[in-house]
Amino acid sequence: ILQCGPASRKRTQEPLVGVLEVCAMPPKAIFKGQTFAFSGKLSQPRKEHEELVAKMGGVVSQTVIASVTFLVSNEADVKACPAKVATAQGRGIPIVNEGYLGVCFAAKKLVPHAKFVIKGSGKKRKAAAVEAPAGKKARVPDEAAAAAGPVTTTDKIEDAAVAGLSASNVPAAVAESVGSATAQELTSN
Repeated sequence: ILQCGPASRKRTQEPLVGVLEVCAMPPKAIFKGQTFAFSGKLSQPRKEHEELVAKMGGVVSQTVIASVTFLVSNEADVKACPAKVATAQGRGIPIVNEGYLGVCFAAKKLVPHAKFVIKGSGKKRKAAAVEAPAGKKARVPDEAAAAAGPVTTTDKIEDAAVAGLSASNVPAAVAESVGSATAQELTSN
C-alpha cells in the first residue's frame, strides 16, 4: 500500500501495477459556513473540538458573537447560565451538546441539531428576587399601589394615633410641638 501523490511515484520510478494505492482524501467541509463557540467543561479537551471544527471547514469563536451558529456546552453549564450561555439564549443560538460534533463527523454531513439541543437552553435567565433587609418594608409593585388608590397626608397628630403610632415611635420634636395632652393620647393607644 502506497500513499497517493507525485512524491511516492518519484521514489519508486516504477509503474504501480498490482499495488493498491490509497489516497488520503482531504476532509469534507461539513462545517463550512458554520461558526462554533464552546462553553463549560467538555468530556474531551476543547482544543480537540476546535481542531475538528476547523478541519471540517468551520470557524471557532472564543466569544458568542453574531456570526456564531452553535454554542457547544453541557447541561450543568446551561443551568449555571454563564455569560456565553445567556448571550446565546438571548440571540436564539442553538446550544448543543458535544455529541453533535461527533455525529456530524461520523455522518460526514451537517445533521439536524434538534436532537442535540440541551434541554432548558431555550429558557432565559431571570433576575433573582431580592428580599428587603430586616426592619424595612419591601417595595410595593406599581400595580398594587395603583389598586390601593391615592394616598392623602395630613398634619394632624390625631390621625397618626389612629394609624397605630405611639409616642415611642413619634419623633420628640413632634411630640413637644403637639403638647403633653396629645402625647398622652398617643401613648394610650
